[in-house]
Amino acid sequence: MAKEKPERAAVVAAIAQRHFPPALKYPERKKDSLLSTWFAYPTLTWAPECLTPTRKPKCIVQECPCEPKVKEYMQRTVEDVEHKTYCIMQGIHAPVCRVVRFSNIDEDYISSSKMLLLNFPYLLTYKSGIFVEIFDIIFDSMLTTKGIAGAVSNINLRRQKRYYRLLAFAGVAVEIRRAVEAAYASPLPPTEEQHIDKNACMDSETLRNIWLTQTNIYITLCEAQMADTVWNCAIKLDHLQKFCSKLKVHGADDSKIQPGTSSK
Repeated sequence: MAKEKPERAAVVAAIAQRHFPPALKYPERKKDSLLSTWFAYPTLTWAPECLTPTRKPKCIVQECPCEPKVKEYMQRTVEDVEHKTYCIMQGIHAPVCRVVRFSNIDEDYISSSKMLLLNFPYLLTYKSGIFVEIFDIIFDSMLTTKGIAGAVSNINLRRQKRYYRLLAFAGVAVEIRRAVEAAYASPLPPTEEQHIDKNACMDSETLRNIWLTQTNIYITLCEAQMADTVWNCAIKLDHLQKFCSKLKVHGADDSKIQPGTSSK
C-alpha cells in the first residue's frame, strides 16, 4: 500500500477536525518527534473547505454551478517572523469551467469570502509570501533612520534567537534521553550558519515592493464590506505622501467631493 503524502494527510486532518482559522504546527512540539526534525520549517495547513457543508472546494467564478475537484496537495514556502514556513494547500481542477485550474490560496479564491480574507495570514506574490504581522516590524523600522534594512536585521535576529532556543531544548532532551540510555548518540544539529542560511529573510528591495502593495488586501476587504453597507462617503489617504497631504473623499455615488462638505 502506497504511503499517504504528508500534504494530503495534513489537509484531510484539518478538514475533518475543522481547523479554522489555521494555526502553525512546530516540529519540536510534535509528540515523539525526532530531534533531527526540530530545525525543519513549521507548517500551516490552509483548508477553508472545512467551513462548507460539503467539505469540498468551490469555484472561483461567481455563481458558477460546477463542482471542482481537488487535483493535488501542495506546499509553498512563505515568510513568518521567526522562521520560514511551509503553507500546505490544495490544487483544484474545474474541467467544465472556463477557469480550469486554481488553488485555494489564489487571490480570487480568498477574496470570495470576507471570512477567508480576514483569516489568511499571508500576503502572496508570484514567488513569495509574507506573514502580515511582518508589516508591523517594517512600519516601525520605517520610522527610524534604518528603514527597511533595519526590519531585515530585526527579522534575522529573531530567527537567530529561535535557533539557539531550539538548540537549548534539544540539549535538555538529549540529557534526559542519556539518563535513561547512556549509549544514546544524538544527531548533530545544523550549525548556526546553516540554519540562518536556510531561513534567510527576503532582501530589502523585495520587502519594500511587497510593503507598497499590501494595502490592496485592505482595499479589497473594504470594497467587499462597503458592498453590503449603507455609507455616505469614503475617505482615502495616499500613504505614499506626507500624512494627510492628499485627502480624497468620495460620495456614495463614487463622485469626488471636497473635504469638509456634506455628501450628496
